[in-house]
Amino acid sequence: MNKPKPLKRAVQVVALAALAILAWRLACRPPASLSVARRTSPDEETQPSPPPHPDAESAAAASIHREEGSVIKEDSRPAATRSTSAAPAGNVSPIVVFEQEPNAILRRKYLAALAESGQPDAGRVAELALNDPDPTVAMQAALLLGETQSARHTAALLGALQGQLQRPDGYGLAVCEAIVEALAKIGNPAAVPLLVAHLDRHLDLSYDRAIVRALGSIGHTSGRQPVLAFRTRLERNKPEASLALGPWHNAMSEAQEALEKIARSSRP
Repeated sequence: MNKPKPLKRAVQVVALAALAILAWRLACRPPASLSVARRTSPDEETQPSPPPHPDAESAAAASIHREEGSVIKEDSRPAATRSTSAAPAGNVSPIVVFEQEPNAILRRKYLAALAESGQPDAGRVAELALNDPDPTVAMQAALLLGETQSARHTAALLGALQGQLQRPDGYGLAVCEAIVEALAKIGNPAAVPLLVAHLDRHLDLSYDRAIVRALGSIGHTSGRQPVLAFRTRLERNKPEASLALGPWHNAMSEAQEALEKIARSSRP
């Protein structure tokens, strides 16, 4: 028998080695019907997924005044309110729950839940929230207090109106406008002096218009002269730019409507 050539023998050896390796891999592979799951440590199994960042929705929420439908989802409520009502667990005060909640979005939802549940402390929590560091929470609180139409909240709203203009975040006028709208819904004549004082400062046209509307809604005769002065100021400063004429005409119409409401009300 002829001896195989060295090159041919080397090729055979390599082929046999490759077949041996392939057979070993097939023998070690688990059956196709079984899936290999990643093993997790006990700590990994018990730790929940990290919550979303508190600021994830703040950009979209900064321009709203009301939570949509005031609905609180089960997975987004503060721990003390995860039940069918807004009553805190045990003897925990709603004020404590609100103050200890670091997430502004959840603070707004908690305010809405308290308002819907009729909790006795709902008004007190909303009054506290008027000075919340987050402007959207403060505006939500003003909106809820205005919807009560209760004069007992007038003092808290006026106190917040005096302090909110100095907000360091630049949202002072926006918060104050929400407070003015709440005072308009409540309609307490005790708010007129401070509203007039803010109107005389000529801070911003949008803010001034909100004050004029509030004076008309309150209907006290002491608001008539300030509204007349506001209308006169508008007449003397009619803008020339076409883009500015729209807000100017709206302000003139609101001033006239406020004067008519005051005349109809005739509340001395």
